[in-house]
Amino acid sequence: MMAGLKALTIAILLAGSTGASLAACPQELAVYTEAYDGRSALEFVADTRKPDIHQHFRLLLRGAKPYSGTVELQESGTRSLGRIDGMWSGAIYAVQSDGSVTPLKKRGSKAAQSIILSDLSYTLNRHKFADGTPVLPVFDLYHLTGCQE
Repeated sequence: MMAGLKALTIAILLAGSTGASLAACPQELAVYTEAYDGRSALEFVADTRKPDIHQHFRLLLRGAKPYSGTVELQESGTRSLGRIDGMWSGAIYAVQSDGSVTPLKKRGSKAAQSIILSDLSYTLNRHKFADGTPVLPVFDLYHLTGCQE
């Protein structure tokens, strides 16, 4: 009984520290995993050569090479537009920890809790992949699961 309680306490402490480190993660170092079953991921890449309204990320699909993506915050600041290697373009929304939906923030901002890439799964399921058929995302929702340091 005591060993089980000790293991549970350690697990809770580790989960708390992971949550704290994710809470402090800047958007440009965030890693997201697809919400449905984790078969695809988004990995943001810090690129300071571009203005801070530009973000870069990679779409990771099993069985396929990584695909490069970009996010650009519109001048009005009301929405973010994303593109992935000529295969997809659309709005990207950030879901904050309080549940509000906003445009993705500038580089240096706190990472969003989740990201929605509108119609990504629909578009990719119709794309012809030259290197075989990778496992495609089921949903357009990705949750923050890591932070590159």
